[in-house]
Amino acid sequence: MIGIKSFEISSNNSEIFQEEFDKILEDQDIGLVLLNEKYLMRQRDYFRRLKLRKYPIIIEIPDMKAPLKESYFRHLIEKYLGLTLKEG
Repeated sequence: MIGIKSFEISSNNSEIFQEEFDKILEDQDIGLVLLNEKYLMRQRDYFRRLKLRKYPIIIEIPDMKAPLKESYFRHLIEKYLGLTLKEG
């Protein structure tokens, strides 16, 4: 069975956000984190460092106000699923 947990960090303070996110990552049962891209944009350096780790996998999902480009999803599928998408 697959379990899904939901977490919300409401602070806009960079240090508090990072502390709370680090606490979430301490849970060894978490293998995949889906993250709204607005958090990625606010905390670029922090997430750049986190994404160097292989576990858990952190994937940004588009925000309604600033959607990610199609090329992002192509890269995501190729990198994490090992599939190559054909144009057309």
